[in-house]
Amino acid sequence: MVRLPDLGSCRYIVRAGQEPEIGSARAISVGGVGSTICRGSTFRCKGFYAECRAVQLFIHILLNLIDCLERSLRKTNTGLIKMLAQQRVVTPRQSAVFRSGKAFVRPARRTIKTNATLKVMIAGAPAAGKGTQCAKIIEKYNLVHISVGDILRDEVKNGTAAGKKAKDFMDRGVLVPDEVVVEMVKSRLAQEDVKQRGWLLDGYPRSASQAEAIEKEAIRPDLFLLIQVPDELLVERVVGRRLDPVTGAIYHLKYNPPPPEIVSRLQQRSDDTEEKCRVRVDTHNANVGAVVGYYKDVMVEIDGTQSMDDVFAAISKALDQAIAKSDPLEAYCQTVPEADECRVYE
Repeated sequence: MVRLPDLGSCRYIVRAGQEPEIGSARAISVGGVGSTICRGSTFRCKGFYAECRAVQLFIHILLNLIDCLERSLRKTNTGLIKMLAQQRVVTPRQSAVFRSGKAFVRPARRTIKTNATLKVMIAGAPAAGKGTQCAKIIEKYNLVHISVGDILRDEVKNGTAAGKKAKDFMDRGVLVPDEVVVEMVKSRLAQEDVKQRGWLLDGYPRSASQAEAIEKEAIRPDLFLLIQVPDELLVERVVGRRLDPVTGAIYHLKYNPPPPEIVSRLQQRSDDTEEKCRVRVDTHNANVGAVVGYYKDVMVEIDGTQSMDDVFAAISKALDQAIAKSDPLEAYCQTVPEADECRVYE
């Protein structure tokens, strides 16, 4: 007797010189004729030996093909998930309350990091709110904040070659040349933390010559944010600022009033007068048009007259769109946030 593989609940048996028989647990012969029981029904294969065997082999091959296909799909899905995971790391997610058996659309992320690190420039007139927004961007997107003023002070303090050059000009009361500043910026952007996290270049370039200088060094942003605020509102914001000499806190008489008990000790900074503010605003307006010309293709204008939270919401939207361009999974999840790949279980 030759046994063929079991298929489902039926067992196929072929006896030498006889037609095949079919049985659920075992073959049951009735009067020597190939009649057997399978799943409670009686099948007679006599006279149909070739047809029975062909059906048996066809089913066996079909089941093997289905099994191979399932294994291939599992391998393909595993490879795709690993590839997307390498392109995007999201840490940490905001905590959320788990609801039994339900997934919810991914919450807002605090930190985003992609292989193609984000490069951002932010510009705005004095009192446009740039400093406040920079702090929020750094907290959420973990970019390295780069201020040319801070770089100049650090380079001079550390006595680097570029710092010594800058100190010579500063001691003579002369503006530091663009090529010296660009050298410092280029050096800072080459450091490891910037390579890993991306950068936020704050308030630079401020003129066409500076923009041209860094363009020659291939320093170019993925996104150029320009915070727009009317001149009169800028003046109002500056003139109303007050400094607490004891704590270093800055208040505004209208928008961020100080506690009554400290009002008497508050001071107005010497450059927070209307006259000096208008000079700085006019200088900004005279130069910003030329700078914007270099970054029109990546520029997003932000309405700075809104509340701080609304301004940051607009900035976050622009940053998320910039990230999506370099991360296919982020782009997909912005379009279909309810997809399984975009859901978050806590």
